[in-house]
Amino acid sequence: MSDTAVYALQILVAAAVLLVFAAVVSKLKNSPDWKLGEAVSEEVEFAETDADGKVTKTTRMMASSSRLIALLGMMVILLLFLGVGEVVIWDVAHGKDPDLGGVLNFFLAGASLFVPYAINQVRSGFESIGK
Repeated sequence: MSDTAVYALQILVAAAVLLVFAAVVSKLKNSPDWKLGEAVSEEVEFAETDADGKVTKTTRMMASSSRLIALLGMMVILLLFLGVGEVVIWDVAHGKDPDLGGVLNFFLAGASLFVPYAINQVRSGFESIGK
């Protein structure tokens, strides 16, 4: 396979990923029922005192750092997968057997970006059991 064909294939793969991403973003932007700020928020319970001195519990949506970290981490891992895929395409097109031995460890380390989100979900699960 010529270098030009490999470059074309790599551009095609990257363009396909970008087009799918753009389509999803476009659909979500035009949806009246979906907002990014709400998607990375979570319900938090507050105790408030009203004018009569009564303490009431209210629930509000608050920004969630763990959900934002998970979103950003997912985007970074997607780009890394795309990058590794491009290298694999290059190697295979040039008759090389790609050495993927260390790639799994690399992506497992990247998956650690999701640990705060996972811990938060486990915490929320235990809180709901206690109610």
